[in-house]
Amino acid sequence: MASAKTVYTTEERIDLIELYIENGRSAAATLRKFKAKYGPNVTLTISTIT
Repeated sequence: MASAKTVYTTEERIDLIELYIENGRSAAATLRKFKAKYGPNVTLTISTIT
């Protein structure tokens, strides 16, 4: 079974990078903040961040 590829908007990518830097390059903290902003159904994972 093939996995679905998630496409992030430019705004989401920028937010992700900014959150990563603001949170001391912590992928877990970035994931929590990103999901708080964009909702719990976001398919983002720690491996996507790092």
